[in-house]
Amino acid sequence: TRIDFADDILANSVGLDEELADAGVDWVDTDSELTEPDGAEDSVYQSADPPYLAANQPFSHIAELALVQGFDKAAIEALAPFISALPIDADDPEYTKINVHTASAQVLKSMEEGGADLGVNLEVFLKQRPNPATSLQGAYFTLFPGAANFDLFEQIAAVKSDYFSAQSCAKFGRVFYAQQSLLRRDEQDREVTVLSRQRRYNCGIAKP
Repeated sequence: TRIDFADDILANSVGLDEELADAGVDWVDTDSELTEPDGAEDSVYQSADPPYLAANQPFSHIAELALVQGFDKAAIEALAPFISALPIDADDPEYTKINVHTASAQVLKSMEEGGADLGVNLEVFLKQRPNPATSLQGAYFTLFPGAANFDLFEQIAAVKSDYFSAQSCAKFGRVFYAQQSLLRRDEQDREVTVLSRQRRYNCGIAKP
């Protein structure tokens, strides 16, 4: 699983302090050194009551943000529609790639330096998405014409999805039973695997 905080444009686009990204990086990296002065490592969390340690590993669920320095309920709810914690792609263990054809406008803006000023290019791309680009390169240069960072963009972006969220709801008398499942589709054999299930007693997508 991975939430990549290296680019803090997403935090800016939802009205959060960009320094939150530093604490997020320190939560998942494997060292005890502060990424930036606004980061947070074990020395910060050990002073909590009760004390605990930084995870030093990727996130297992976005609700884990509640343990990270600076992330209160309001910040997590603001970010929740735009982030996820997914298993790392075995073929590319550095990233679980983002599908540019399903990503929100806020996420698209965060994927390239200067993306916050996409303006009309973003509008054009969003209008084209009912007939998605056949190549990632085509999507990139529609969004960022004249940019020269396609190699970096290719590391985090894709034009397909391997992971899916499925919500179901059933009513038994007066009782509602809801379930949200995380699915993975294998690209080669098309087999779908259920990775996790979250059961609830209310319908709709679960909040973190």
